[in-house]
Amino acid sequence: MPYIQAKLGINGKCGIDLFQHENSVYDSIMTINEMGSYGINHDIIWWFSVMHDLGKANKLFLSNMLRETDARDENNVCRHEISSILFIDVVPSDIRDEVALLVLSHHKSIVNDNRGLVNIAMPNGRFELSDDNRQLFNHINGIELWGQKVVEYLRYHYGIKAEIPTHERCLDIIKYYAKKANGAPNGYSEARGICMMGDHIASAYEDDTERIVEMEKLYKIPNYSVYDGSDERYPLSMIEIDRTKKHTFCTAPCGCGKTNFIMKRCTKRFFYTLPFQASINAMCVRLGRDLEGYSIGLKHGSSNNVDFIDDDTKCLSNLFGLPGKVLTPFQIMPISFCLKGYESLIMDIKGQDVIFDEVHTYNGESMTYVLELIKVLHYLGCNIHVCTATMPSILKRKILDVLGVENTQIVELEKDTLSTFNRHIVHTVSGYDFEEIKKRYENGEKILIVRNQINNAITTYLDLLKKFDGKAKIMLIHSSFERSERVLLEDKLMNDFNRSEDPCIVVSTQVVEVSIDINFDVMFTDCADIMSLIQRFGRINRQRERIGVMKDVYVIDSTHDKMFLPYDEEIVSKTFDVFKRINGKVIDESEIQGMIDYVHN
Repeated sequence: MPYIQAKLGINGKCGIDLFQHENSVYDSIMTINEMGSYGINHDIIWWFSVMHDLGKANKLFLSNMLRETDARDENNVCRHEISSILFIDVVPSDIRDEVALLVLSHHKSIVNDNRGLVNIAMPNGRFELSDDNRQLFNHINGIELWGQKVVEYLRYHYGIKAEIPTHERCLDIIKYYAKKANGAPNGYSEARGICMMGDHIASAYEDDTERIVEMEKLYKIPNYSVYDGSDERYPLSMIEIDRTKKHTFCTAPCGCGKTNFIMKRCTKRFFYTLPFQASINAMCVRLGRDLEGYSIGLKHGSSNNVDFIDDDTKCLSNLFGLPGKVLTPFQIMPISFCLKGYESLIMDIKGQDVIFDEVHTYNGESMTYVLELIKVLHYLGCNIHVCTATMPSILKRKILDVLGVENTQIVELEKDTLSTFNRHIVHTVSGYDFEEIKKRYENGEKILIVRNQINNAITTYLDLLKKFDGKAKIMLIHSSFERSERVLLEDKLMNDFNRSEDPCIVVSTQVVEVSIDINFDVMFTDCADIMSLIQRFGRINRQRERIGVMKDVYVIDSTHDKMFLPYDEEIVSKTFDVFKRINGKVIDESEIQGMIDYVHN
């Protein structure tokens, strides 16, 4: 029986047979095609599965895979996709070109990769087999021997009659598809998207039984009825859902029930985007609890280190078709720039519910990228839901210009309702008063201190340790902790400091601003962009156990010693001036939009 090795096994042993891998790929793609209702031609799927890895029989590729040679060495470059299409003549002529291009591109771009087909086919403008054109030569060299293995493999496993192509025929095939790739129209290939999906999923599981079990979790639409209830404490829960509107734009203070309202608006699989890892982790835990029985994925730079989702869900989070996923918008940004794997991302997210929570936190280039992403997702037919506590009116108009006012349920609370969320008294001060902090702690209060910069947060933390002689309950959290330690700190913040009734002090940076459901008694914070400050205030008196009870927030002047960074100096200065005007008074929630527009005018 002819044997071609497709994958290395664990520690390089017990490799996976190509026939086993091809069957896994075919089954995965067909399952995805059916579950996702994509409607891709079954013949194309079958021929892609058969053809896509035949080039792994090439002796040089096998040496690279076994690391007997250095694949990074230009003299050893051998892309198995290119060697695979040398046998493309066995594919029916009516689908041959599409199958060939799918095979060539199922790992990387044909055109834009420096080791892609176009670069390899005609290096230095010459199209010939020679040592000077080593990369091209590598893909054809020795085909008289390794090609015989492919011929026997196709005949034995599939009953396909193939012949070893001559060098001349190999050159013709490569030259033809290089030109074909160069002349391809702009856009994306749905077939490529799901073929890459299937190959990735098949490659992720050495055991087919495990793969089949895990795939049963995919392409399920969550039951969102858990969000249907109403509660007068959360005024958004009292607003009727308008199913005639495709998109959502919701602006409301922290604690109004924005998340529940937005989730109630969903009808498909969801992608919930947030800007910070801490808020993503907290939201994933919350949604996983709400939507029990559905696999909710997590995707950010440290997601493999978290311990609140199982290893199977972590694996699926890197793949496609989960009922829901919580992530940063930058995890789906490749679809805007046509980066590696973008077509699989498109096929996963196309037509689904995408939530942009706390979009105000993006600024400068990041905000431009997010706006462009919203445009692309709108083009792909996604249901787009934007929710935030704060946003300049000009940004709101830009987003609604994309979504279309007539297609969007726009949700804002009435002034009378907003007034019930007045819960903070603002104090503008010149510096940190450690005696006041100590007095608050000894009075049994939970204190949150937010600094704009990590070095200042560390200094404040150390000063407080000294002030309390190490006898107070104090913790520090910021974005530069090691990933594993950061996860532990987030858990400590949420489940120890937040839930305990004991007095405590948390010194932090911006990582606590967004979607972290903590409820403290008093805040001391550097002045920042007004939108960031409003978010920070939302961590104080968040639960509103009693309407009308006010809590103090102290805004410290940060317009000196570069304390305003990373925010714009003029924005921070205008923000501090706005709060100075209401020093010692209650912040009126109904006036906040006007304050934001003034600062960002």
